Parts: sequence; C-alpha cells; structure tokens
Amino acid sequence: VKLNSQITHSEIIKSKFFFKKSHEVELVSSEQWIISEMLCGLPWIFNYSTEKFIPQSINLDLVDGISFNKGCYPGQEVVARMHFLGKNKKRVTLAKIFNLDCSDNPQPLQGNELIYLINEKFNFHKEKFTEIGQVVMFTKVNDINNKKINSTIILMQIQINVFSCQKKPKLTIKVGDDFLNLELIKLPYEEKIFKEI
Repeated sequence: VKLNSQITHSEIIKSKFFFKKSHEVELVSSEQWIISEMLCGLPWIFNYSTEKFIPQSINLDLVDGISFNKGCYPGQEVVARMHFLGKNKKRVTLAKIFNLDCSDNPQPLQGNELIYLINEKFNFHKEKFTEIGQVVMFTKVNDINNKKINSTIILMQIQINVFSCQKKPKLTIKVGDDFLNLELIKLPYEEKIFKEI
C-alpha cells in the first residue's frame, strides 16, 4: 500500500529489517496494524459494512485503490459512472470518540452507528442533530496509563458538504442512547478531499 508522500507499511517493514543488525522484523499485533491502516485512511470492509459503500465514497480512488482502466467486475459500471460523470458527495474522514467508557462493555460500537452534525443554531424548525454519515470501521485504542478509560478511533463516511461551511464541523456519534462528541483527526491525503468541495 502506498500513499503519495507518506511512509508505507512496506517502507516501515523494510527500515526495521535492513537497519537492524539482527535482521529480525518486529512483529506487531493485528490491532496495531489496523490502527496504522486507519491513520493512513485505508478502510477495511467487514461483515457489518459489506455492500454499504462504493469505492469513491471510502476514498479508494484517492489512495490508488481502484483502477478505472481495467476490465469488468461487479459494480464496475456504477464506479466508472461516478468517476467519469458524477460528483462524489461522500468521503471518509477519521475521528476519535471522547467519553467512551469501555470498562463494562469492551466493544461498545456495533459498526452500524450513525454520525450527526451538531446544529449550533437550532430551534423548533431545525433539529439539533442532522444525520450526515455512518461508521465504516472502528478500533479501540488502549490507554496504557488508565485501563478503565479507552479511546476509540473511527473511519466514518460523511457528506463532504459539511466542510463547505466549516473546516472543523462539530460532529457526534450516537452510541446506544448517548450522543458522544467526535474529534476529527487529519488524514494524510486530506487536501485532496478539500479540493472537491
């Protein structure tokens, strides 16, 4: 996997292999690998996210994850039509969830949660929350110092028009009955997304 002007997994492995005298490769856990993929903005599709997204809406076109010159595959017509004729209205962004207590439930997210924009000026004509997206993938990040409170990072597909009014929109996720605030984390290729707005 290669991102423009970003360190790839292969470069990390190569540097660990060739610059260590013992020529041993440091093994990482699958959780660490998934976290590194998410921080690079590379989505994985799991059972809970199968058949929910087209490649452009999860940024695969921005990381050279699809080819528009190759032959037929299921869904190729829709993907090609979006690339050549349409305008993509959704993109994946990265965020961290605040105030998610994992002490009682080690996996509080199900993968089908919705993302909402917090409307700062709401009244009886306008709702406080506007649905703008959904979770693509998520993982828990353990805090070494405090095992009771962990954080969770998520890749989420959202409507990119929320960035046209604000560079840092206030977003929230509904987990159970609670709305939890999200902190956006910059993706390595974020400037490509903002060019589309």
